[in-house]
Amino acid sequence: FGPRESKKAMMYSNVGRLNCSVSYTPFATQVRGQGSEHKEFTSVLHKALEGAILLESFPKTTVDVFALVMESGGSKLSNN
Repeated sequence: FGPRESKKAMMYSNVGRLNCSVSYTPFATQVRGQGSEHKEFTSVLHKALEGAILLESFPKTTVDVFALVMESGGSKLSNN
């Protein structure tokens, strides 16, 4: 979603801000709850997209990316 204007409480920035969030449906995995993988996948998504989105073209704005995993077929991020 976005870009949208950043909140007034935030300081002015020449570079836009990227917010990422990864969540799972309750039936996506056999293990219930988000766990630590939630933070890891969110971090990986943020790193992947920050190079693709030209945040310097959107000063004082925020771009939100929400990913919903419908089914996890067992493939996970590599620990290498």
